[in-house]
Amino acid sequence: IQMMHDRQEHTLPTDDADRARLARAMRCDSWGAFIERLSAHRERAQQCFDAVFAERESAAPRYERMKAFWLSIGDAQSDEQDGGRSGSQTDAALNEEDIAALRELNYADARKLAARLARLKTQGVYRRLSAHGKTLLDDLIAVLIHECGEQERPDDTMERLLTVVDAIAQRESYLSLLLEADDARKQLARLCVASIWVTETVAKYPALLDELIDPRALYSPPDEAELGRDLARLRGEISGDDIETRMDRLRRFKLAQQIRIAAADITDAIPLMRVSDHLTWLAEKLISACVDIAWDELVARHGMPRCEEGGKARRAGFAVIAYGKLGGFELGYGSDLDLVFVHDSGGENQRTDGAKPIDNSVFFTRLAQRILFLMSTQALAGRLYEVDTRLRPNGQSGMLANSIAAFADYQHNEAWTWEHQALTRSRAICGDDGVIAAFNRVRAAVLAKARDAALTGWEVVAMRRRMRDELGRACGERFDLKQGAGGIVDIEFMVQYVVLRDASEFAALHEFSDTIRQLEAAARTERIPPALGEGLAGAYQHYRRALHRRVLQGLDSCVEAGRFAPYRQTVMDGWNLLLGEQDAMDAQADRPAKREIGINPKNKPRRNT
Repeated sequence: IQMMHDRQEHTLPTDDADRARLARAMRCDSWGAFIERLSAHRERAQQCFDAVFAERESAAPRYERMKAFWLSIGDAQSDEQDGGRSGSQTDAALNEEDIAALRELNYADARKLAARLARLKTQGVYRRLSAHGKTLLDDLIAVLIHECGEQERPDDTMERLLTVVDAIAQRESYLSLLLEADDARKQLARLCVASIWVTETVAKYPALLDELIDPRALYSPPDEAELGRDLARLRGEISGDDIETRMDRLRRFKLAQQIRIAAADITDAIPLMRVSDHLTWLAEKLISACVDIAWDELVARHGMPRCEEGGKARRAGFAVIAYGKLGGFELGYGSDLDLVFVHDSGGENQRTDGAKPIDNSVFFTRLAQRILFLMSTQALAGRLYEVDTRLRPNGQSGMLANSIAAFADYQHNEAWTWEHQALTRSRAICGDDGVIAAFNRVRAAVLAKARDAALTGWEVVAMRRRMRDELGRACGERFDLKQGAGGIVDIEFMVQYVVLRDASEFAALHEFSDTIRQLEAAARTERIPPALGEGLAGAYQHYRRALHRRVLQGLDSCVEAGRFAPYRQTVMDGWNLLLGEQDAMDAQADRPAKREIGINPKNKPRRNT
């Protein structure tokens, strides 16, 4: 149509000649044949339109009713402000017809919801909105009341969405986003009802709403390689910015990725083990970024750290060692990071080569301090991570950054059994290749040392008993997934005991740092019965999956006592098989004297003198 007269045109021609041209161009024999073909297309388009909007049109009366209800809130008291009531709508003023309408939308506690809406409508934030902002919020609330009523848990869904609305009420751009982007609004409802953690995170950092726009990306978090490329691209974009801006962008990047991981986790788009993998990869990449930033700052100020050994000068390297959940590829949403810093400076002339040279020990200590500052400083976008460095040699009283030689000497000659247990879940995650290789050699050598099986077992049992006494939750008759008898920590301690007991003969036991692969190695080498290995692995995965879900729902680690009874029994049977004898010995021993062998595993215990 537009080509015939080279102009903007959207209506069918009325001229016979133009009609003939159009029919011919559309490969129709006549104008009548063309109209018949066009009508079929229009009918199909109308059917699609009706399918999309029929539900919305049928819901229009209820939508309008809910909007009218929302708009009426506070009107009854609007003229009583001089009496000090500030327009607040009391339960007595709530219209019973409106309450009934909410019940028709499946809200179990319609009166409570009406009161909650009244608080939102009559509080100061609503009164401070512009006319346009009030219109947006009015329409959004009406839509949410209707849509949440169709959810499986309408009361919870609406309450959590209102938490987000409270946080964004004065930001018209976000109100528009949720009002106009149906997919984003529905994704938010789906995630919020499944996770209080998501609700609180989005409410605290509303910019994360942008992540909800594309569901294909939302439920497909990047793998390790993609994550590295995305972060490298981001760092290239912010390389010229000031340090505060760069760190803010990194914090926002972390939040966006965590929301994507949580979305995939909640919807079972990725399995449990992959959830921890994604969270672990994210932490590793961000640690590496902070190391690079801190390194560049210190080198620019003091020069490169160098030293001489055997008459040859070289650059001193640095590496970050992960322990605990990060070291074992088992990171959760709220996990802190257990980190240890090592370097390979040694020999003569251990100084930096810049205009303001300092000793390498000072350089690496300041480097570690700067990394901790970058990672743990609270800002508008939160902090990257809480970092714990108490697993370093000599705990809180030790050097923040140790030479690999000093680290090796400590592990071989001074470390306690519980510190070697921690070493089983350690690995180097970033830094100089030479330092990483040196750490791997030290770790392998320490874990492969021949040990007295009975003594090792007794020390493992004593520490476990101590942890259960001091760190176990007061769950009453309920079961603590982490610290309870037959729980996660029991499995970890059993695996660590087997590694320490048998790694001198079976190197496969210390090849990996995660509990599942250590269990597999123990079963494969018949250090434990294969059936027990399979049972413990199954229990471990079920416990961790439940723990993930409870974290997302803002719940603690205590569950109904009978919920995991078969798994608990498997774990306790395994404990009795591997450590039952030592456990019985420890229970009969002099408990006060035994207390000298361990305190909190992250604090250096006093030696038993």
